[in-house]
Amino acid sequence: MSVFCLSLLSDTIYAVGSDEVSLQGKIVRNDTGYEGLNVVNGTPACVLSGADSCNFKVNYYSAVTAGTLYYSEKFEDVEIGDSGGIFNLDLGSGTLVSGGSKGSMNEVLLSEKEVFLEIVFDPAGDDSYAETFTRTALGASAYAFGSAADGFNFYNVNDAGESVLTTTTGSVYYNTTDSVLKVYNGGSWVSVGSAGANAWTSENINTWTYDQYMESTGVGTLSNFSLDVDDDRLSINVDQLEGGLTVFSSHTTGSEWPLVSFKADGEGFDATV
Repeated sequence: MSVFCLSLLSDTIYAVGSDEVSLQGKIVRNDTGYEGLNVVNGTPACVLSGADSCNFKVNYYSAVTAGTLYYSEKFEDVEIGDSGGIFNLDLGSGTLVSGGSKGSMNEVLLSEKEVFLEIVFDPAGDDSYAETFTRTALGASAYAFGSAADGFNFYNVNDAGESVLTTTTGSVYYNTTDSVLKVYNGGSWVSVGSAGANAWTSENINTWTYDQYMESTGVGTLSNFSLDVDDDRLSINVDQLEGGLTVFSSHTTGSEWPLVSFKADGEGFDATV
């Protein structure tokens, strides 16, 4: 049985991709008398005259030894013979291996600041993964992919990414789905606004009659400030002494427009305008 070792290149590449990170390494021979030499057909067995059958598995851990397994993915039939043992793996594009606490590499990088890679090699090409190599820390530049996070723990993700962010009270991120800035208030992510919540919220009142709307069980159940876009209805619901609507203008030039205008031009209203 020949034994093989992994030799990471001196300048290990953790390059930015769309949602992937490129990892490059090299498999060399370690059988007696041929230590460090390039692989050849049949040595290891997965290197063939045609397409190679070499398999790799990459495990993402929380520590250099032991620790929590975050994620595991495998890459099958990787060609290494044509490049003298050099392999390139696009981390994040492999096949999920069950057992980790995260569902993707994306989730690992968005939620964890310290990650160690463990590369496992299958020299026989039969899914045996007989060689496990020393874990190495994932380089910092990998965390720049997708501009997901920077050194200040500021994130730029969509709704799906929100679910995997580290939930520390006061953490802030920009939601690219809603185009809003959100803060974690200790229980949930809320839009930055009045008291950490939305200043205006969306409501749906299209099933209500006017009488239902004007009751405490109607408009009184809505947010303080709400808007039904479908029905063009702006609502203010207050329970404070100073609550209500105030309009002030310091305009001094011209008189084309009144300060406030109300007009209902039509018939058939079922209540007083």
